[in-house]
Amino acid sequence: METILGALHTEFVLRDSGERYRHVLEAWAAVAPEGVRLGEQIFREGRLHKMREAGTSAAEVVRELNAGVNGWGNGSTDSAHAIR
Repeated sequence: METILGALHTEFVLRDSGERYRHVLEAWAAVAPEGVRLGEQIFREGRLHKMREAGTSAAEVVRELNAGVNGWGNGSTDSAHAIR
């Protein structure tokens, strides 16, 4: 859950402030590198935006991000976990 929360915070910072708060992300990455990496990825890919647009429930968002922690966040292209 810590990784998922870190990813959500990272995605928000990037979406809200861009690179302006890169120093905050670097500090977070020192203690929660997986969360920051996952957050950067979901920001780049627009995953949360796509899930919001699709009306995805919070529970499903957590399941999707957990899939990222366990696979697609490491370069997996498993279509079962891909948001298109």
